[in-house]
Amino acid sequence: MKQFYNGLYDYSVGMGWNNPTCHLRIVQKADQWIVIVTQVPYPINQGMSVTNSVEDVATQIVEEFALDPKKTLFLEHYPYRGEGMWEKETWDSVEFTWKKELIFWGKKYAIDPKWVSIQPQKLVTLLS
Repeated sequence: MKQFYNGLYDYSVGMGWNNPTCHLRIVQKADQWIVIVTQVPYPINQGMSVTNSVEDVATQIVEEFALDPKKTLFLEHYPYRGEGMWEKETWDSVEFTWKKELIFWGKKYAIDPKWVSIQPQKLVTLLS
């Protein structure tokens, strides 16, 4: 497995919002790309959560890194956040329908996200 990107990533979600920040890791495993988008806490992220902007994040990553969405697995990660309602760590794969704009030179964009929870054993298999 080859690491392609690993660091903070700023993305945009439209006018009127602070630009959010997430942690982004992109790895290549054979002919498949694995994109891991991790929610980071305030004050690092002062914008919308990755869950609420997942279509925008996926679209921008595919475009910026020239990834083929058909060969890309998107994972959404929330690390342990301390005591309280959402304290446990979560991993989900996110599947999209990809559309092609007629304007803007046929750019592809993600819509209709579907989240599927990933168990730790499957995650180890995916990332090894």
